[in-house]
Order: sequence, then C-alpha cells, then structure tokens
Amino acid sequence: MRMVRKAFLAEITPKDRSRYLDKLFLSKNVFKDGLNGCPTEFQMFIPIPDERHPPNIQLWIKNGGGKVLIRFENPVELATTLRKLADIVTTNLCLDQFQRAEDMNSYL
Repeated sequence: MRMVRKAFLAEITPKDRSRYLDKLFLSKNVFKDGLNGCPTEFQMFIPIPDERHPPNIQLWIKNGGGKVLIRFENPVELATTLRKLADIVTTNLCLDQFQRAEDMNSYL
C-alpha cells in the first residue's frame, strides 16, 4: 500500500504475524527497579503448543537494560526454581551480607 500527501510519502508493508505467539495463560507484573525506579516487567505465559513449541511455560523479564526469556518444562519446575531462589536470598548468610552492605552505605 502506498500513501502520498504533499509533504509526506510512506510505503506501508504489512509484516507476517509469524513471530506472534498465541498464549493460553498470561500473568504480567511490573516492579520498580531498586536503583533507578525504571519499570521491570515479569510475564509468565503458556504458549499454545504447535510443531515448534511443545507444551512449556515461559518467564519473560524485560527492563531498560534488556530482556530474557526462560522456558520451563512445566509450572512445577518454574515454581521450584523460584522457591530455590527465594530460599537462597532469605538465608542468614545473604541477609547478614545485605545488612553489611546497608551499614557500609551509611558511611558513604
């Protein structure tokens, strides 16, 4: 399709929607970055299975620094991974080191 105006010329070519992934479930959460307040998006979704995508669940994280897509075989694997990460950051060692970082920051 071609559009012409006196001071404007545009050629519009529709793109194939093959990059769009149909989803069965979507959860989107937005959080503020701890340093600069920029939004960080966490999206979890289950794509409709096809020949390229067997049944799986995906976690997509995006912020101003980039984006990452992580695929898991099933929701239990995703939940287990997130619980392991939560267990690590709530250990006494991690909490003590975070407190140490806060104390160091108060001297700056």
